[in-house]
Parts: sequence; structure tokens; C-alpha cells
Amino acid sequence: MCLTQKHTTFAYDKFKNKGELIMTTKTFKVEGMKCSHCKAHVEEAIQALPGVEKAEAHLDAANVAVDFDAAKVSAEAIKKAVDEAGHYELILE
Repeated sequence: MCLTQKHTTFAYDKFKNKGELIMTTKTFKVEGMKCSHCKAHVEEAIQALPGVEKAEAHLDAANVAVDFDAAKVSAEAIKKAVDEAGHYELILE
């Protein structure tokens, strides 16, 4: 069973040029992610969004790093996907 616990927030932006696309890498704090099932569930919810190249969740840091095309998907859409995936909350800063 997964229980909600608060963790320190960590976020950063990095831009990568992929041909004509500019990919953004952003790390978001995620509350409620406690086990490998939670990790996979969060990653799958994010990777299902159009414009997301990769999502890698980290249990120990309670965050998820996402490579995405900001022209196709917003941070708010990523938050909504995670929040609707289960007992998780993605924190936007």
C-alpha cells in the first residue's frame, strides 16, 4: 500500500535541440509515489501524452524527469495526467 508523504521540491529546465524541435527536460516533484508499481504508473501516464519523449521517475527523490516538446504538451497537461493516474500529485512550481 502506498501512503502519501511530502518531499523536498527539485526542479530544473534544460533545452535540447532535436533537429527543428526544441525538447525541454523538466523534473517535477511527485507526492504519493512509494513503490515500483507507483513509479511505473506515473511513467506510463506521462509517456502516453503526445509530445512526451521520455519520463523517468525516481522513488528516492520523489520526482520524475520528463523530456517533452513544449509546443505539443504543457506542464499542466503532464500534471493532469499524473494527478488522474491514481494517488499521486505532481507539483508545479
